[in-house]
Amino acid sequence: RVDSKTDVTAFDCGPGNMVIDGLAMDLFNESCDWDGRIAAQGTVVAALLSWMCDDQFLRRSPPKSTGREAYGKDYRMQLYEKAKQLNVKNSDIIATATGLV
Repeated sequence: RVDSKTDVTAFDCGPGNMVIDGLAMDLFNESCDWDGRIAAQGTVVAALLSWMCDDQFLRRSPPKSTGREAYGKDYRMQLYEKAKQLNVKNSDIIATATGLV
C-alpha cells in the first residue's frame, strides 16, 4: 500500500517504442511495427543488442527522463550504421530494438 506521494518514484527506463516506430518508418515505410509482425520475422542479434545496451542513459540512476533528443533520428542512424557493420537484416534490427524494450 502506498501511504504518501513520497513512496512513489516515476522515471523513464529507456527509449520505449519511439526507436521501433522510427525504424519501422525508416526501413519499412510503416508508422509502427503493427502487432510486432516485423520483429517476429527477425531475430535478436546479440552483438547489436549489446551495443544498444552500452548506453549512457541506461547506466544512469533514477530518477531520469529521456526522449527524442537522445533516441530520435540521430540515434536511429547510428543504430543503422552499426547494424550495417554487423550485416544485420532490417527485420533483425526491428527485432533487436524490440528486445531492448
